[in-house]
Parts: sequence; structure tokens; C-alpha cells
Amino acid sequence: MSRFPLLGSCLLLLFMIVVVQDVNGRREWQKPRRKREWVVPPPLLMEHKDYTKRAFIAKVRSDKEQPTERLLYYLHGHGADQPPINLFVVNQTSGFVRITDILDREVMQNYTLYASVRFARNMTLAEDHLTMSIRVTDINDQAPIFQESGLPTGSVYESSSKGTVATQVSATDADEPGTTNADLRYEIIKQEPESKPRMFDIEPKTGEIKVNRPTLDREMQNTYALTVKATDLGGAASGRTGTGTVSIKILDINDNRPVLTNATYSGQIQENAVGVEVMRFKATDADEVDTDNWRAKFQILSGNEDGIFSMETDHETNEGVLTVTKPVDYETMKEINLEVAVDNEAEYEFGKGAGRGKRRKKYPVNIKVQNMPDGPRFVPNTKTISVSEDKDKITVPMLLTDYAAVDEDSGEIAKNVRYAKIYDPAGWIAVDSETGQIKLTRVPDRESRNVVDGVYYAKVLCMTDDLPSKSVTGTIAIAVEDVNDHCPQLTTSYQDLCLEDTAVYVTAHDEDGLINSLPLTFQLLSEGTTGSWNMARFNDTTVVLTAKDFLQPGTHKVAFEVRDSLGYACTEPEVLELTACLCAGDRACVREDPRMSPDVGVKSGHGSFAGPAIGILVGALLLLLLVPLLLLACSSGSGLLAKKFVSLPFETSNGHLIPSHTEGKGEDKEGARDTKKEKE
Repeated sequence: MSRFPLLGSCLLLLFMIVVVQDVNGRREWQKPRRKREWVVPPPLLMEHKDYTKRAFIAKVRSDKEQPTERLLYYLHGHGADQPPINLFVVNQTSGFVRITDILDREVMQNYTLYASVRFARNMTLAEDHLTMSIRVTDINDQAPIFQESGLPTGSVYESSSKGTVATQVSATDADEPGTTNADLRYEIIKQEPESKPRMFDIEPKTGEIKVNRPTLDREMQNTYALTVKATDLGGAASGRTGTGTVSIKILDINDNRPVLTNATYSGQIQENAVGVEVMRFKATDADEVDTDNWRAKFQILSGNEDGIFSMETDHETNEGVLTVTKPVDYETMKEINLEVAVDNEAEYEFGKGAGRGKRRKKYPVNIKVQNMPDGPRFVPNTKTISVSEDKDKITVPMLLTDYAAVDEDSGEIAKNVRYAKIYDPAGWIAVDSETGQIKLTRVPDRESRNVVDGVYYAKVLCMTDDLPSKSVTGTIAIAVEDVNDHCPQLTTSYQDLCLEDTAVYVTAHDEDGLINSLPLTFQLLSEGTTGSWNMARFNDTTVVLTAKDFLQPGTHKVAFEVRDSLGYACTEPEVLELTACLCAGDRACVREDPRMSPDVGVKSGHGSFAGPAIGILVGALLLLLLVPLLLLACSSGSGLLAKKFVSLPFETSNGHLIPSHTEGKGEDKEGARDTKKEKE
């Protein structure tokens, strides 16, 4: 039992020894290691100052330096062993660093050097990358410079208000940014042409050039040249300066109204003249040439209520051209007074120019009408005659009307003239060349394609015999009175009907006018109709037809009697052939493959050839099976069979097929009746 207290004491002693050693070890580890450093830190070096006479600008030492151990120092980096090489050099034994040349901040403003230390006895590395940073301080040795990109050509509209920005200039200073050495101020030191006060001003800090006076007038001066100066040190008198020239272009506005060269105008025209230039108007405008501010736009203000004249601008000369567009009769109008005005394509602006506040001027124009010998004239210009299309009421040729031209000067029937028709699309009329009488040569047909809204038009020409000949054109309008001479007919005689459809629309058309046609009345006829059908009215021209029973595939006929509003119908029924069929996705009937038609081969259930052909083929096969049995009987000598075996009444070696064409139309079928009437 006495062992255990002794063992515990030993263990406790051992634990205390370990703890003491651990604490001592931690204290040894925590001893501060002497930090390597520059004994003399590098100062701020000013550019363009001579430090080459100084013994050193900094000193470096290693914390491994010992009295018994000699160390060697080396410099690395830009300014040491990299360009610019040897600008900074170090004494290898003392660690003193000196400079060999004058610094320029605009060339390089910071140098970062690295020192390394080696043991002199074996040149092994003792220390590496002792960093030294040298900053070059700035002096105001650089003047502001205006680059080409910093002096753009400015522009501003004339009459712009004060403070309107024309452009902005910018200069550069190579001195250190953010310092007063690079703090620029701008001012305008010269303006060409000069004015007092100047037309422009400049923001000292931003370089914005602004309008100083709201009296810019492009018509007086269209460009200005400004000499701008930039001064550093915040614009101080001792600051360095740089200058540049800016060009400011004055842009045009429409501040000048166009003006005609004359105050009043006069001219003359011949009566009945059309498309003739009467006169020209020359306009002047102080605004910029070949712009909308300069281009003239003319207008007739009054005196042209009848539209006799038009006035356009000749864009080549910028002149106004007055043209007569409608004939003038001297007997009714001997003189015309117009009032014209001129504007620009652009809207007028009330600027500071010469035209400011001026109202648009009105220019009086007097036009004299010259009396000329008048030619013939048709009165009226369009003559309407009503004619019935009823053959019982018309006898051709017949006199329609007397359409003689009159002399405009005398008002009497024109003499020494000839007449001719120049337009008669269906050849309905004839014109007497001497008297101008109009005769009807054909019975009118209101349903003719040359009749428009019930009226047939023809044109007649009257020409004078003198030279130069004068001519005039008149129009004959034949209003054709409608007669109920057309029976209503189906618009189509054939239609496809899909088996899945329940109805088909049947439409008829009557070529007569509305009074003699609509509404149409349909009646189903039992005679000529296959199948049983229901019919319902859809509108004035259409009925809806539906089959009462299930519709079998094939052709079905439906006969109608169609009457117009007056009860008039065609003498023969209107028959519609409906083909009931299976339809494809496009609602079109699926037609039979032509290769399976009766003319090519057998098709079950169709044609007259299928049944007989199959019967013949079956009989031939049975006969072929019977022949070997008969031969066998003959060879065995069967007398009974031999006696009963007789020859066929025709040659079996040559087969015959009787031609059959029952798939064609029967003799009792007639061709479809053509009910369409050919139009003239």
C-alpha cells in the first residue's frame, strides 16, 4: 500500500517538470524578432530638384548584421537594375542609397525598390525583398494644352437665348491630377469679329461656351472664332497658361419672310386656254439658300374660287408659276383679279432677323382675258335618252335624238362642222356626219356587259373645217328600260355533296333588274327528281336542300321550277345534279382510281362488265377441270361415254368476246342544256 503514494508523488513531479519546460519554451518562442528595416526611410523627392550632391537619400540594414559577420547590400527594380538603370545606387557595405540624376514626375511618379542582403563570406542570401517606395512630388512645370479633340466646332441657332450652350472646350495638364497644379480655369480672351459685349461667354470651371447676348443673327454674321485660354493653379496670375481657338457656327432659323420682287402683277390669257403658264413670281429671302427656310411656297388667297388657276413652285429657280387649269369664256369673264402670297416650306419664327414681326404680304394680280374665236360646243355636254329593250317597242334603225353642236360666239347651230362617233363599244348608234343626228342601229340589251347601272354610254366628236381645226366631245347616255326578258336559272347545274353533310345550298340568278327579278321563288318538281328532299328558303336567291332519307353514294337529280317576282319562269325545269361522295380533308370528293375503271379492269360493284366477267371466268375454270376426266374416260374405252361425247357446235380453239359498252351513257340520256345567254 505504501507504493502508491510514492508513485503518485513521482508522477506529480514529472508533470511539474514538463509544465515548467513548456512555459520556458513558450517564452523563448515569444521573444520579439528584430524587424528588418530601412534605418533612414526614403524622403519625398521633388521633381527637377538636384539630389545628386547628397551623400545618401536613404539607408538600409539587415537585422542579421553582426560585428563578426560582414553583409553585402544590393538594389533591384525600376531605377536600379531595371530602366532607368542606376538612377538609384546602394553602397554594398554601408547600405547607403544615393540618387544619380534629376527626377521628372511626368516621366515616373513612383519608384518601388527592393533590397537584398548576402553574407560576404559565402554570398549566400541573408535577407530578401526589403521594400523601399520613393514618391516624386509634383511642381507646376506643365502648361495646359488644348488638343484637337478638346476644341470641337460649336454651333448654335441664331436668336438663341442667353445661356444656350454652343459647345464645350477641354484642356489637359500633365501635372498631378487633383492638385492646384492641374486645377484649370477657362476664359475667352478674343472674339472674331469682336463685339462689345462679346456674343459668347465661358464657364470658368467646365469650359462650356454659352450665348452671352440673344441677338445672334446669321444673316449678319454666320461664324465666330473664339480664342480660349486655360490657366492652372485655379486661374491664379502665377499659373501656367495654354490657348486654343474654337469656331462657332451660327445656324439658320426662318426669321425672314420671302419677298416678291414686284408690288403688283398683271398678265393676260386667251379664252379657253388650258394648261398655259400665265406668269412667274420671283421671290427673295435672306435665310440660308437651299433650305426649307429659303424655299418659297406660293398660295392664291382670293379670286380663284372657281379653280381656274393653280400656282406651284419651280424648285429649280424657286419661282412661283401661275398656270390656267380651266378654260375661261370671254363672254362671261373678261378680267380676273387674284391676290397671292408667298411663304417658306418651314414655319416662320419670330426671331431677331430683318423679318421679325412682319405680317405676310398680299400681292394683287390682274389677269386680262383675250377674246378668241370660239369653237362648237355640245349643249348639254351629256345628253340622256331613255329607250326600252322590248323588241316589240323598238324598230331599228330609228332616230334617237338630234345632237347638233352650237357656236359659242353666236349661240346658233354650228356651221362648217363634221360629226363622228369616237366611242360606241357595242355598236348601238350611228351619227350623221353633217347634221349630228343620232340613230339607234341595234335593239338595246340592258343585260349587256357594256351597260353600267342601266345606262349605255357613247361619245360623239364635232370638228370644225377650218385650220387649225377646233373640236368638242359630247356624250350620249342611253338609259335602257328593263323588260322581263330573262328567266331565272341556277347558277350551277352540278354540285358535290359530302355524305356527312346535311344540306346543300341552291342558288339561282335572274339577269333582269331588281323590279323584274327578286325575290325568286323555288318549287320542287317530282318529275325529274330522284330521292326525297326537303327545301327551305334561305334568302331572295337561295334555298337550302336536305335529303329526307339516308343519302346513298352516287348521282342524284333534283328538278326545280324557279320563278321571278313577276311569276316568270323558264319553259324547261332547272335540274341540279348532286354527286354524293366521301370527302377528303379539303371537303373535296374522293374520286375513283382511274386504273380501276371498267375500261381497264374489273372493279367490284361498278360497271356492267364485272358480273358477266366473273361468271365467264368461273365457267372456264370448271370446263378445264372437266376436260381431263373426259379424256380419261375416252382412253379407258368407255363406250357409253364415247357414244355420248359429241362435238361442240363451234370451234373451241378460237375464243370470242362479245364487245360490251354498257358503262357509257344510255341512249335515253341527253346532254346538259346550256341555259347561259351570251352577253354582248
